[in-house]
Amino acid sequence: MPELPFKWSAAFVLNNARVNIKVESDTYNADPHVSFTGVFDGGAGQLDGRLREAAATVGARASEITAICDAWDALHLKTISKLNASQIALLASVEDLLWTANGERYGAPGDLEDIGEADFSNADDTIDSRDIIERIETLKGAFEAAGLDWEKLIPDAADYDAQGLEEDADAFTYAAELKTLTALESEGESYAGDWPHGATLIRESYFVTYAEELVKDIGDMPHETPGYIAIDWDQTAENIKVDYTEIDFDGVAYLVR
Repeated sequence: MPELPFKWSAAFVLNNARVNIKVESDTYNADPHVSFTGVFDGGAGQLDGRLREAAATVGARASEITAICDAWDALHLKTISKLNASQIALLASVEDLLWTANGERYGAPGDLEDIGEADFSNADDTIDSRDIIERIETLKGAFEAAGLDWEKLIPDAADYDAQGLEEDADAFTYAAELKTLTALESEGESYAGDWPHGATLIRESYFVTYAEELVKDIGDMPHETPGYIAIDWDQTAENIKVDYTEIDFDGVAYLVR
């Protein structure tokens, strides 16, 4: 028998909807009950039967969600002191089920969630490495939730496998993007020690302007200089560039320190 009072919870994503579940001993009664509560997307109403229906579309990958539904049906509002041995064992398993589900992403096989476009591209003058890291995590999480192996969706992969997707599926585009970004991250991590904490990638075509702004920002030059003073910013940029390494972002050169 779990020690009273107890309060367990889990938050996860099921078919692109956020789910929160809470299981606790009802402290409002002298003889406590087991209480299951939960909502989709933080306020779309009680889960009740919809949780089981959504889990069924995912299949075996969401077995713990189905098991939570079984426990919900068997234990909700039951008086704890009157539970039999099998019910006590089932209640004891709920904490582990919630722990397993917490933080997971569940999606129907092949159903890639609506990811949207990245907030950056290789047309940008500067890019923060943290945006790249976040985008990679978003893409990988979506493929994992959909039960797809993104590396096998690359046409030139030795073990290429369309995994049942149609030729025009967005998953192929996202897989190609993920391949590009992971290559960029691998190269960037090799040269930029601040990559996890925020390294700046500067487009090579923008580097002269970046060098001018840098020199002025660090106080080596005033922001406003008389018009008769001529500064060779191209050469200044070349001098600064020795501290930077060139990396490739899908055919476009960027510099990172």
